[in-house]
Amino acid sequence: MAISANSVFEARADATAGNVNGGFFVTGASGTDYSQQTTAQYAISFTSAGAGSTILCATASSDMVGNGLRTTAGTNVTNNMWFEITSVVVGVSITVSTNAAGTAICTGAATGGTANIGGALSLNSTLDDDVFEQMIGGNTVYVRGTSGVLGLGEAISIASTSATSTAPINIIGYNTTRGDNPNPWGGVQPVIAMAANSISLAQYWNISFISFTTTAAAGITTAIGCNLNQVKIVNTSTAASRTGLTVGQRTYTLACEAVSQNGTAITTSSTSQYINGCYAHDSSIGIAAASNGTSISNCVVNSCSTNAMTLTGSTVGNHSVINCTLRGSSGKVGTGINILAADTPAVRMTNITISGFTTGVLKSTTNQGTVIDYTCNYYDNTTDATNFTKSSTDIAVDPQFVDVAEISGTTATTSGSVLTDSGADFSSVEDNVDFLRVVSGTGVTTGIYLITSHTTTTLTVNNALGTSGAGNVVYVVPTGHNLSIGTNLRRLATPLRYGTETTNALDIGGVQRIDGSSFIFGA
Repeated sequence: MAISANSVFEARADATAGNVNGGFFVTGASGTDYSQQTTAQYAISFTSAGAGSTILCATASSDMVGNGLRTTAGTNVTNNMWFEITSVVVGVSITVSTNAAGTAICTGAATGGTANIGGALSLNSTLDDDVFEQMIGGNTVYVRGTSGVLGLGEAISIASTSATSTAPINIIGYNTTRGDNPNPWGGVQPVIAMAANSISLAQYWNISFISFTTTAAAGITTAIGCNLNQVKIVNTSTAASRTGLTVGQRTYTLACEAVSQNGTAITTSSTSQYINGCYAHDSSIGIAAASNGTSISNCVVNSCSTNAMTLTGSTVGNHSVINCTLRGSSGKVGTGINILAADTPAVRMTNITISGFTTGVLKSTTNQGTVIDYTCNYYDNTTDATNFTKSSTDIAVDPQFVDVAEISGTTATTSGSVLTDSGADFSSVEDNVDFLRVVSGTGVTTGIYLITSHTTTTLTVNNALGTSGAGNVVYVVPTGHNLSIGTNLRRLATPLRYGTETTNALDIGGVQRIDGSSFIFGA
């Protein structure tokens, strides 16, 4: 048999490098849990009488039962693989499970065998994919945050697992105590720096309370029935058309934060996705419903240069956008909701604030699918709607965002990853939170950049800007992130927080409820 469904893994940056530790413990086993430490508890030597799952070990101890054993060397040994210790004859032998592929620890009479028992996984290894491929439905992986940033040594692509809707595989971040559940906006989450690697999950995998960074073409991709809860992902690539998060069929994405500096923060890959309470920002496109039947609710999309939302699909599966706040820029940028001409989705929009766009809602042609908007608030757009007629219940009221600020300029220069504007005051900029959007300029590469440090007149960003000495670089830095709605649109406030963007009402869209059932239109 493979490892137990009750196996609980631990990953931490300060664990012995190379994924050489045992990595897990089976809940309820009779032994002692040695997985929650940086180094292996035992480094054993072993032989065997022949092929099979029992090895001979003079240091075998009863407290080993339930721990993960990771082979490191040996003749006729299945090396660099993980096994569960199922029983021990003290001072004589250790019996283990097979690995995920059903292979025994010994393929013949083993000599020179070595293995580690206990200790957490390190990741940042060419065995990272092997770690996750061995898991079965019911397994849990805890990722510790206070021990430093974890890396990925290779892409993770899970083809199939035994996970089900009732026995999923869970990857859960924590800081100091399992279950402390750090969120992406107020807590300090564990960070997995994926570099150019991607993560592609099979069905029924869940991720919670972890931040990811990547430059991959597709950062994280989910399959059927996955759940993402309070996950943050930032794709920092300079290339266009890259994604932060791609959600699969019946994936539920809750209170997540996503950025793809020059691509799409969140996109869909199949039918029937649920995106709720998420914060997409500082990307080319915030949320793209690229397939049928996507429900987007209670989301904030801010400072996206092309579209806050892009919707496509067919009339078979309609999209709904409910209780969302979409904001472009005080200087007007992009489109709030772009309904693509290639297909004809029917779109239902209710209680949305659409503000600060060149075009609020765009249908490329009038013969596309029906757009039904009810009690939406269009404010401060160059054009509210193109190729459709707004509802009679729509309003145009200043949402009075509590803190929506921007620094802009037209005479900056750039060198390497530094932008300089002698006439600017960048003292209000927050490092590793605020982004620079370069609009135009001679010799500069336009796009969005994360600000990593600043002085009063300079910004240092995470990617090279190019060299521009002409003094004509046009840029914008959004520094305000509190989209709490003022009294024009709010009567009853209940604090909520989504990402770094905040709201303070029952609904975060254009029209707020005065009680649990009715809506108000304005003050």
